Amino acid sequence: MLYLRKYICLSAVICLLSAVSCSKVNPAYNRENIKGMWIVNTIDGSVLSDRDCFFMQFDESGSLVYSGIAVTDTGHVWSSNRLSYEVYCCDLTVKGQFSGLFGNYEPLAVEYVYDFVSHEDSSLVLGVRSFSVNGKEAQSEFTTLGMEKLHSSYAAVDSISGIWQFNTKNEEAFQDYRLQFKDDGALVFYTRTGENDWTKGNATDRYYKYSDFLAMVLYDNSVFGMPDVWETACFRIETASRKTNRLILIAGEDRYVLSFISSN
Repeated sequence: MLYLRKYICLSAVICLLSAVSCSKVNPAYNRENIKGMWIVNTIDGSVLSDRDCFFMQFDESGSLVYSGIAVTDTGHVWSSNRLSYEVYCCDLTVKGQFSGLFGNYEPLAVEYVYDFVSHEDSSLVLGVRSFSVNGKEAQSEFTTLGMEKLHSSYAAVDSISGIWQFNTKNEEAFQDYRLQFKDDGALVFYTRTGENDWTKGNATDRYYKYSDFLAMVLYDNSVFGMPDVWETACFRIETASRKTNRLILIAGEDRYVLSFISSN
């Protein structure tokens, strides 16, 4: 019995060590921490531009929602795909079907196995260990993904719903445009055509809010440097409060300050 108890204790220690210490290159990861919303902000160490951002939301049921730019014949729109994920000690397995995202017109059955290269509570670097498409081994277009976990920086009860007017851009007057965020996700862009006259844009654009990030899909919008096709832009929300009538959006080095005009 003494030998048996020693064997059981030794086995437990070995299992514990293997569960929490994979290697310095590929450390173990707390699977609870991955749950939530992440923005992918670097690929292979290169920082993504505001128009190339995409998001990964991990929930408690093992479901992962990828959200990002989808390339279509008419331009760039925003799309989401639902996949599944599993975390085991030192690796993350993601599998499911990509359809429309990242320039993939045809549905693709994919499976990624990632290593946890490095991680902290709010940052994570994943390295591609293996990748398959439609059941066959393939070469991934990237080797690492750098991610930042999103934690809302303003009260959850605040909303961007309603009509907002631009006040300044980089602290200079910028008052000839308005944005209307409708409750159904529709976005309307207005341009001043007189002292109290505003012209609505020809197309119904869309917006998508991820914690304190905002993705907009805009058509033919010269204000944000868009061509005459659909394009996307991604903004960090610094402040969003109808109580203080202030909305501050940041894209790259540009900082926009808007004031609340009215509800929808």
